[in-house]
Amino acid sequence: MGAPPARLAAPTLVVIRSNGEPVDRTARAVEAALGRADRVVVARPSGTAAPAPTAALRRLRAERHEECDLPAIVREHAALGGACVVLTDGAYGVDKRWLADLAAAAVASDAAVVAATNAAPWPSCPMDLPDARANRNDWRDFGRSLHGRPTAPVSDASEIAGPAVALGPAAVAALWTQDGAVPVDLAPAALAGATASAGLLVHRADGVYVHDAHAVVLLSACLIVKDEIENLTRCLGSLLPVVDEIVVYDTGSTDGSIDLAR
Repeated sequence: MGAPPARLAAPTLVVIRSNGEPVDRTARAVEAALGRADRVVVARPSGTAAPAPTAALRRLRAERHEECDLPAIVREHAALGGACVVLTDGAYGVDKRWLADLAAAAVASDAAVVAATNAAPWPSCPMDLPDARANRNDWRDFGRSLHGRPTAPVSDASEIAGPAVALGPAAVAALWTQDGAVPVDLAPAALAGATASAGLLVHRADGVYVHDAHAVVLLSACLIVKDEIENLTRCLGSLLPVVDEIVVYDTGSTDGSIDLAR
């Protein structure tokens, strides 16, 4: 499985965005992966109540700030050479290396780095996710199985959606010097999008997986078809309202089924 990655010379700033919902699962995942010098901030929208101090948050000694306070904190941390990892409430890594690997990728590339996640389409969402019956050990082993997969620039804006983003020092410096480029709420997908819009690189770290507990499960309907033109319209029409995609595999129709399916 290999040795854990060396800790970064500069600590990592972890920002957990919360609108008052429980952050315990996210906090426990951060706690398991956190370095001793790393700093944790729980951010909430202006005017909302701070989340209840769960046991994991207390162990993290997490600071609490409104989101409007964060820009100065992020800039000050980046000036020290460390990465900033922003998470939405309900996001969590599935093994102990996820936070260090994500931060290291951001520092090494001096870019914005998004993780593989179930909250984005393929290829950002791995095709071999554990199923609903998977236990904690299954998820841990899945996270370990991703180690060594490459980090590559993202060209499709739809791939930057997700519950986590890591910003390297240079990315923070460049992003915050452009008026209006930084989204007010610091949402991970919005930060990655602003980075791309500013002409900076966005990378996807396929070796790091961050699960989004709030992501909606998608459903595909798969059909094997041959010469079913009389039934296909009714069949597809009944499926359209209840699935996210329909895949039709035609085995040699000659009656126009292929054109009708398209």
